[in-house]
Amino acid sequence: MGDRAIFAAENSQYGIELWQYNLTTGVREQRSVDIVHPGAIPDGKRFSVLIPGNAHPRAFDVMILDYTGSVLKNLDCRLLLPWLDAGELPAGIYFVRVSEENVPLGVRKLVLIR
Repeated sequence: MGDRAIFAAENSQYGIELWQYNLTTGVREQRSVDIVHPGAIPDGKRFSVLIPGNAHPRAFDVMILDYTGSVLKNLDCRLLLPWLDAGELPAGIYFVRVSEENVPLGVRKLVLIR
């Protein structure tokens, strides 16, 4: 919400005109969610969820799901780059679902190799 649109039009009498409008809609912008690979951390037990966008500190719900969709962890994060512990999870394929105020931001696959 709160994006802007820029329009340009060429006018033969005055040259190029430029208009900028701030748009507010009732639809929340979808932001992409990325996961920093667990191998980036020396102990291999932590991973991070990167949530780009506005730098306001907001609460994000991060859920770790197994391949059947069962919720293994439900975390409330207030950082834009939270480090999450996956040390007690066995090797396998998991899914990380991130949402903000009950609006899904994305789901990413997480592969843990021990």
